Amino acid sequence: MNRQKTYECPILEARRYDRLLFAPFINSQADIARELGITMARVSQIMGLLKLPKEIQRILLGLDDQRAIRFFLGKEAKAASHDTRTG
Repeated sequence: MNRQKTYECPILEARRYDRLLFAPFINSQADIARELGITMARVSQIMGLLKLPKEIQRILLGLDDQRAIRFFLGKEAKAASHDTRTG
């Protein structure tokens, strides 16, 4: 049986991480990373999507194509977030 991982919408994941910052005993992105068993860089990358313009966030919320979601969860998201801060 070939089961492929289903990825959550990247903006919803970023919002979930953001909400975790208000949970008891979670004070930083490092705490989130530790709790979820992922790297701090990954948490920072995903949360960086919240810095994108709201219009882009709405587009990302509408994604249902798993290939597109994986694209925005990869290195391309970091580059896109960096471009909006420097451009």
